[in-house]
Amino acid sequence: MKQKNWYWAIAGLAALILVVLIWRACSPASPNASGSAGQMDHSQMDHGSSHSDPSLQAYLDEQNTIMSTMMDDMGNIQHSGSAAVDFLAGMIPHHASAISMAESYLNNGGSHPELKPLAESIITAQKAEIDEMKAMIQERETTAVKDEEQESAYLDAYNKLMLSSHAVHTDGDSLDEAFARGMMLHHQMAVDMSNAILVHTEDEAVKKLAQNIVDAQQEEITQMQSILDDLPKP
Repeated sequence: MKQKNWYWAIAGLAALILVVLIWRACSPASPNASGSAGQMDHSQMDHGSSHSDPSLQAYLDEQNTIMSTMMDDMGNIQHSGSAAVDFLAGMIPHHASAISMAESYLNNGGSHPELKPLAESIITAQKAEIDEMKAMIQERETTAVKDEEQESAYLDAYNKLMLSSHAVHTDGDSLDEAFARGMMLHHQMAVDMSNAILVHTEDEAVKKLAQNIVDAQQEEITQMQSILDDLPKP
């Protein structure tokens, strides 16, 4: 009898192992997180739960699309041999996404007495900086000093920043909160990119632009944090 029980125990264990192997074979593969920042699968990102406020939900949906497009565009910049040019090429889509986020906030009814003028200011200022950066790239297409060592060091910092940004998700209990939280993180990425180029280029005009970005966006981060602190709690 003991031998028979032992036989059935072994048979049961074998069946269990077979079921596990079949389940693992049929399960979808995990997304590959080791790829480049611009080529990660955005469909696997958790964008949070739905909200009853249609304006808030519309903004969050648009923000997710904007950020996904930005990360793709920033991940696909062409390496020029110049850290300064690479910085400009990456900052252009970053600025474009800030403009889109601000426009989305306004289009979805954003009317906070401080956030609305801030959103309008972001649109105006960053459109002007995009034009400036495009002109700077054109000027440097033939004159920029190639320094692949500096470029490599800058791109190492840039790629680490891109990878860490994929894990970031913002939400909020109101349209104002969601916009402020999302834009604060977005601004911080611009500050980090700018701080990286400041130590990896000798291009004085680009360094001046980067420092201006740091100063302006740090100030706006502080302003938005103050606004968040004063928003009514649910």
